[in-house]
Amino acid sequence: MLAEYGGLTLADVTDRFLEDDRLKALFASLWAYQGLPPSRLAFVRWTPMLISYLHSGVFYCEGGFQNLANAVGEGIELGGGVVLVETEVTRILVDEGKVAGVELDGTDEVRAPVVISNADARETFEHLVGAESLPDDLLADLRRMRPSLSAVLMYLATDLGFSELESGGHELFLFESWDHDETYESMLAGRPTHIAVTIPSLVDPTVAPRGEHVVTLMTLVPYGEYRKEDVQRLLLSQAERLLPGLSDHITFVVGASPTTLEKFTLNHVGAIYGWEPSPDQAATHRLRHVTPIEGLFLSGHWTQPGGGIMPVIVSGAQTAQLVLGLPDVGTLMTTLDAALLT
Repeated sequence: MLAEYGGLTLADVTDRFLEDDRLKALFASLWAYQGLPPSRLAFVRWTPMLISYLHSGVFYCEGGFQNLANAVGEGIELGGGVVLVETEVTRILVDEGKVAGVELDGTDEVRAPVVISNADARETFEHLVGAESLPDDLLADLRRMRPSLSAVLMYLATDLGFSELESGGHELFLFESWDHDETYESMLAGRPTHIAVTIPSLVDPTVAPRGEHVVTLMTLVPYGEYRKEDVQRLLLSQAERLLPGLSDHITFVVGASPTTLEKFTLNHVGAIYGWEPSPDQAATHRLRHVTPIEGLFLSGHWTQPGGGIMPVIVSGAQTAQLVLGLPDVGTLMTTLDAALLT
């Protein structure tokens, strides 16, 4: 089945099994979670997302997603590690083809036989390692690969009262067209004809004060010098169609543009999914966890299996398995369970 479907797009496959164009559009309406329309999105990237939703369901972190980051940090510290924040890695140290550690803030060095980078792949190789330490074919691959789109976001607090029934749900996608290619072309032009509206306080009231809600608005856009205020104004006008009166009931708002995302993540062009998940950049066509530098490993959405919250968690587990020399991720999980019990 992988040989049959591995090189196909989502549209290729839905055309085989569905006839009605609107049914196809509805079935594929979560494509924005991958950053490409069905006509360009790798089917092998779409299927794990859909299967996970159908098999195990969709979950929020109670109290907000910061708690997930906190749990990871606590796990590192419980294992004897140290978490450094507001500390820039300025160099990955390489000695005779082997990793030797990292340089912090251009001054301090931390020596180590293993370094794992989940930073932007180009940043990792071309700047932190340096092109002089890399084979030409790897550099050529990096420069031919295409990054995903970025995004404009708004994070709102509102005292507008509504229930999940009144709002239509806690996670909503609004499209102006049934044609996803048309929507994607509008995104490339910086016009938000699609927005995602998330209201997590409808399912977890602890993330907002009593009587208020938190709302996230997002649309995908390419990197560019957008006037953030203009795009956010368009986002808000779109959201009003779902949540009438929202503009007059905002108690707090903060926004982010592609340049904001680039600044805080150092992701090339503010890409939110790493490489775009087209068939030629999905699955084994993405970068491997192992690199030509002995002891340097990759993890996260620039490598396998791909972008998104669950895939990057899987990526971390795969990288850990390789670092520890274990045969597969299942053995890793068994080893971790045994360690926790002791």
